[in-house]
Amino acid sequence: MKKIQNNNALILCIGFNSLLESRFNTYFTHKNYTIKFVSYTQNIDQNLIDQFDVCLIYSVDDFDTIRNLIELKDKEIICLMGKIKFDCSFMLLTDNVIYCLDSETHPKDIELFIIKLQAKKDSSSNLNNWLLNTEKGELIASDNSCLSLTKMETTIVKSIIKSGSNYINRNELILALKIHSNPRAELILNTTISRLRKKLTDFDSAIRIKTWRRNGYSLEGVNISIKPTHDEFPDGQ
Repeated sequence: MKKIQNNNALILCIGFNSLLESRFNTYFTHKNYTIKFVSYTQNIDQNLIDQFDVCLIYSVDDFDTIRNLIELKDKEIICLMGKIKFDCSFMLLTDNVIYCLDSETHPKDIELFIIKLQAKKDSSSNLNNWLLNTEKGELIASDNSCLSLTKMETTIVKSIIKSGSNYINRNELILALKIHSNPRAELILNTTISRLRKKLTDFDSAIRIKTWRRNGYSLEGVNISIKPTHDEFPDGQ
């Protein structure tokens, strides 16, 4: 995400009513922000989202809509709740990228909140650049400390990193590990993920494996590059 500065932040507002749109447009354009308003009936896809630094969402009562929006990496999303109650679904999402604020919050306070979020992100970005050495089966942290991985663990980490989406599903991992013909493939994957998750957490609490809808996995907390980029383990075991 680009660094947010007072004169060039790009803000996308989704589902605002006319009163909120007028209030936010007046404030943020006066402060030289670029701001765009779209309704839920418009085509809100990743190409649109990626053009902006921050998304402000108002009065979301469609859980599928919010779920689709949050499955984007490197994006800050703020939900202005209006009269919607903080149910368990929204509370769970706040642990990821959703920040829930009262819709009566003044735009100035939201601006300060956005700046604070980005400052926190920028301060940690240089500390969270890791390297996966597939040849040696090593995960190298930003302080050059190393974690040794098995071939299967290396394949899993590499596959998650190289996935074109925000997460990789279980079937793709089973194929990458080349255990699809094994009747115990699901159990093998479960066991390997469980051990890898504990190994990563014990090594550095900054990195974690997140489970998506019980159907896939992503790596959170750090940015990992791969070296070398060619496949080193033909068997994945």
